Amino acid sequence: MVGYFYARNAFKATSDAHSNESVSLYLDAETLYQGGPGAMKAMLLTMAHEGMHMQNWYRRGVQKDASHMYDTWLEEATAMMMEDFASQSIDSTYNAIRDVRFPDYIGYKAGSYNCSLLTWDPFGASCDSYSVSGSFGGFLDRQLGLGFYKHLLNNVSSTDSVAVLDSSIKVTVPTSSLGEQLRRFAATSGALMKAPSPTGFGFPARAEGGFTLPVIDPQAMVASRTLTQSVPSVLQPYGSLPVVRKAVNGTYGETIKVPANSTLSVVIQ
Repeated sequence: MVGYFYARNAFKATSDAHSNESVSLYLDAETLYQGGPGAMKAMLLTMAHEGMHMQNWYRRGVQKDASHMYDTWLEEATAMMMEDFASQSIDSTYNAIRDVRFPDYIGYKAGSYNCSLLTWDPFGASCDSYSVSGSFGGFLDRQLGLGFYKHLLNNVSSTDSVAVLDSSIKVTVPTSSLGEQLRRFAATSGALMKAPSPTGFGFPARAEGGFTLPVIDPQAMVASRTLTQSVPSVLQPYGSLPVVRKAVNGTYGETIKVPANSTLSVVIQ
């Protein structure tokens, strides 16, 4: 653990005897003094990450009420999205989504593709939820921009995190939705789509409001991708399953059964 924010510390001790009575976040000193320059980069972004947790708690949990706090998957996504926006201002050579989250998403175990976005399972037996939420958050940052992110942080239209994210997407792009953005993200990440990608796909560079998001080229990471060696018995909700066909030449045909309530994207490159 390199850092954390714990809302319990912000309460008066009269209401919680274990509180430190402080609005504070905590960083791991050992990582700083043993990790060298790389650790300093990680720590600065950890401050941005944990600071967003602190803001979310106050903006949503205090100004509204506990029911408006995000579910863990979206809480962590918004914190990693803050890392994404802040990274180039802190160190132009490092971006948390490009250099950590997305490589982990495509390379963890058999890849974290068939992992439900809504189930929080960090560094689990087959899924790493940090890489799932972080990679999808980085995709939304680049496709929808800073205005979308700000709207999401202030969106208290529902106590359902899925509905909150969906509505912020629709406010930004009325013809889109959470499902549509997930489909485009799945096609991008499952195919390791080459950059530049078609409009609405990929991780293009973006600059606005004083923030710079670097391009992420999934094809550059093809050597680190891991894929499942067998089709799972269950497709997870809000997840995906890439199946690769290599070195196909001439006329090619294949019959695919598409399960109910799922979609099929075909990427040729």
